[in-house]
Amino acid sequence: MHLDQLRTRLRRIRSSILIPIVIIAALPPLYFTLLNRVGGAYHFSREASYLSLSRGAVDLIQAAFADVDSDRLVDFHVHVVGLGTHCAGCSIHPDFYSNLHPLKRMRFRVYAGA
Repeated sequence: MHLDQLRTRLRRIRSSILIPIVIIAALPPLYFTLLNRVGGAYHFSREASYLSLSRGAVDLIQAAFADVDSDRLVDFHVHVVGLGTHCAGCSIHPDFYSNLHPLKRMRFRVYAGA
């Protein structure tokens, strides 16, 4: 085998290995970015959220918060998910953890990350 043929073959092998590795390495960051956006784990912008509301809805919100100091306003809330880890009798279906059910797993990740 000539040296040029060997180099060409090695380039093909390297490309056939490198491309899938790059794709596989890029998937987790894209997956978690998508989950965070879909699940609502993003920065809130009051101005941007008002764009989709009717004028009446905006007026109602502004009237409701008229006496509230926006610099001191903090949103506290919780999401409760029973994972069944402490024998409390509260748990989710095992499909939501399973890689055999990727859509259910993604749905759970979105909910848990919201």
